[in-house]
Amino acid sequence: MTDAALNFTVIGLQERSRQGALLARFGALHLVPESGKALTSEHLSIIQQPGGREKQIALRNSRGLGTHGDHLYHDADTQQGASGAPVLNDRWYRVARHHRTVPDLNEACTWAANRGVRVSAIFTRLRKSAADLALIHISGPRDRPQSR
Repeated sequence: MTDAALNFTVIGLQERSRQGALLARFGALHLVPESGKALTSEHLSIIQQPGGREKQIALRNSRGLGTHGDHLYHDADTQQGASGAPVLNDRWYRVARHHRTVPDLNEACTWAANRGVRVSAIFTRLRKSAADLALIHISGPRDRPQSR
């Protein structure tokens, strides 16, 4: 499933890589659907691989600036190509998925904040999509009338 408005895609993975390695050995950041995991002025961390380069971690050197709708604003030091990086609170809950830099409208070539898509907004969208899919009936072999 892809959602262009919130800029995310959900995919499924096999248990093992093509080479046979268990993917679980890499670990996972579990998602908590409830809202309120990030507070204004709370320390945040971001793990990024800007442009596919080496992993960089901004550990607790940023703060939440607030939320507006589906987005969390933060002041983490990110680089171009870091979209998709997890934004984590002090309990290591993923609170947002880094999305973009917000330009400063009063000063050219500077930024005012960074913006992430809130995890709770992603869950809300997933629940709505699941509910919409439940309304659609897909005919399968068992649903076809038997010929005599």
